[in-house]
Order: sequence, then C-alpha cells, then structure tokens
Amino acid sequence: MNEHPTIAAVIANYNYGRYLGRAIESVLEQDDAFSQVVVVDDGSTDDSLEVARAFEGRVEVIANHNSGQLAACLAGVAAVDSDYVYLMDADDAAHPELVSAVREELPGRPVMVQFQLRAVDGAGLPTGSVFPTYPEGYDTASMRHDTEVMGTHQFAPTSGNVFRRDLLAGLDTAGLDLRDAPDGPVAFAMPYLGSIAVIDRPLASYRVHGSNRSQWFAPTPDLLRHELDWFRDRWRQTCLLLGRAEPPFAGTSPVYELELELLVAALEGRWWVGGRAWRYARGLRRSRTPRASVLALQVWAMALVVPSTRLRRRLVMQRRAPAERPRLVRALVSLVRRSRR
Repeated sequence: MNEHPTIAAVIANYNYGRYLGRAIESVLEQDDAFSQVVVVDDGSTDDSLEVARAFEGRVEVIANHNSGQLAACLAGVAAVDSDYVYLMDADDAAHPELVSAVREELPGRPVMVQFQLRAVDGAGLPTGSVFPTYPEGYDTASMRHDTEVMGTHQFAPTSGNVFRRDLLAGLDTAGLDLRDAPDGPVAFAMPYLGSIAVIDRPLASYRVHGSNRSQWFAPTPDLLRHELDWFRDRWRQTCLLLGRAEPPFAGTSPVYELELELLVAALEGRWWVGGRAWRYARGLRRSRTPRASVLALQVWAMALVVPSTRLRRRLVMQRRAPAERPRLVRALVSLVRRSRR
C-alpha cells in the first residue's frame, strides 16, 4: 500500500437520474480530491446515462447490464487502482471534507472507515436525523461483541463507508446475492477481517425519499417474518465470506432476532410476549448500547405486555416507523441521541 493511500469513489446507480448529477458533483467538490471517480449504471431505463456522460472527462462511466447493487459496486471496484474505495448510492451526496477526514484514519491501515450520515429529504433539506450513533470508544472489539449479542454491529448504510480496495476486489463472491447492497454480508463480515476506524460525525447526506422509505411503512407480522428470514440469509452469506460454519452468535438468540419475534408476538396478541420482552431487555444490557438508550428500549419492550391490542400496535409503530411517533416521543429520542454523541 502507498505511503500516502489513495481513495477512489464508485457511485452505483439504478434509475436515479434525478439525483445522480448532485451525487457526482459532490464527489468532485472535495477539499482533497478522490484519485478516481467511477459511475456504474446498472441498466437504468431513465436518463441516468445521459446525466453521467455529461461529466465524462472527469469521471469514468460504466454501463452495466442490470445485475444488482453489489454487482455494480464490484464492477466499479475492478475499474479503479486506488488503495481505498468509497462506495456511494446515487441518491446520496458526499460532504466536501469526506476525503480529508477519512485520510486521517488511514495510517492504521483499517479494512474499513465508517462514519455518520445526515438524513435529508427528497429536496436535499436536512430532516434533523444523524445516524448511526456510535457509543463512545466504539472499536472493532466492541463491534464483535455487539455482533455476538445483538446479531449485528453499528454501521452506516452504503454511503457511510470507505473500504480497502484490495479486500473488496479479493472477495469470493460465490454464493453471494449480488443484487444485495454492500451494507449486507460484506459489512457484517468487516469486523472479522481487520480493524475498523469510526468517525463520529456525518461526512455524507443520506436521502430519504419515496423510493427508499420502506423502514417507514407500517410493519405487519408477514413483513417482520420476511425481515427475519432476510437477516438469517445475510448471515448465511456472511459465513461463506468468512469461511465459518456458523455465525458468531450461534446457539443463542441475538437481540435483533428477539426484537423481530417480539414485534410479531405483540402484533398477533400472543400471550407469551412477556417472556420475549424480558429476554430482549436482558440481552440489551449486555450490548455496547449507551445506558440511556438501553433503558428506553427496555421500558418500550415491557410496555408491550399490556393487553390492549391497539396500544401494542402503537408501540410497534413507534419503534419501527419514526414518522408515526408522537411529538413528545420524537423529542425524547432526539434528546437521547444527542446525549450519546
């Protein structure tokens, strides 16, 4: 690796022509330039290619057959020769200081640098949300611990991560779902492939709009069961990447699974919701989650024991769909988040 590591940017796009121009501009407007910028279009049917090609000369444009987000990202990785690579969704935007801030973390040669994202609406206006919130001193050992307890660790969606390029290029993708995102099995595996650096401030904007707001929809038992199947399949793929027979939490029920099962039980009015709530509350105590947040989640979980089906549904919505939270609840959550920074 170079004494002064280089960082390239790869933008994966599918039918985001209306946002793509701003995404490209954002990676070209860095106070410390990316060594290369590649846009991979994954078979878009809108004007995305026209938008991207308007920047040719400053960016390389690759037109792929529709193969999926991870496939598009890996095609971009194969086209660059940098030491590190920033993978960005085409509807997001990098902040001008992204490269310079990440470069400060590279002397330790981490396998990944992860940072916060600032949520913006479809027009690019901040919503007031900054995520994820990393506990103080959150390091690779903490991530492995959280994976064993929670089933996953704290990390941002795709646009909040910079990866070591040779590691991505050398991944054995046999058995991987290339239509998935890089914030799936690839991100799950990172704490077990080397050290990860964490930057506890937003270096990019994550756009929340009509095409990516699934987390805001009303949860149903079927959707939650599908999410549980999806989570388990992602770990099956992660184990293939790591050459492991089973995930780090094998033999236990991680908190992520317990929460999904708890939500299903609450929505279906199951009598054993109290037992699930208690196991969930105990699991949270073992995580690296800040104490204030643990207490809030424990109170929420135990409240699901109430016999009122209507109240249970409201509590589920308040956990899974932030837009549905009462104003007071949103204010308290915001206060907790600020206390964790």
